[in-house]
Amino acid sequence: METNRSYLVWLNMARIYNDILKEINEQLKETGYSSSHFDCLNQIDIHPGCTQNELSELMFVTKGNITHLLKKLEADGLIERSQEWKVKHIRLTHKGKRVVETLRPKHTALQEELFSGLDQDEQKELLQLLRKIKHK
Repeated sequence: METNRSYLVWLNMARIYNDILKEINEQLKETGYSSSHFDCLNQIDIHPGCTQNELSELMFVTKGNITHLLKKLEADGLIERSQEWKVKHIRLTHKGKRVVETLRPKHTALQEELFSGLDQDEQKELLQLLRKIKHK
């Protein structure tokens, strides 16, 4: 029986994603934060003053997951929330900004290493193919 090509594409994408996530989490292990924590801090840095709902959309996770992440980051003094009527806005503290500025170059270097097997044109083509799948 011939294996479904779409299944093989999905399977390989899932395995690659899991392998990359494992490497990123291994890199972050010594900091006490996960890739989700870093992504959360990074998104808040890029979108200062975002709301919890906006953050959950940016990160493609549930509001419950965001609540859990934010509690830890707030307890560690990396973020602060300010109430504006019924909406809470989230910003990095000075400490949070330093953490992001320390981790981002390491994270970027790891991403470059992970995709170094592809030249610039191949990376561009892969990105176009992934966008094509996403917007189907």
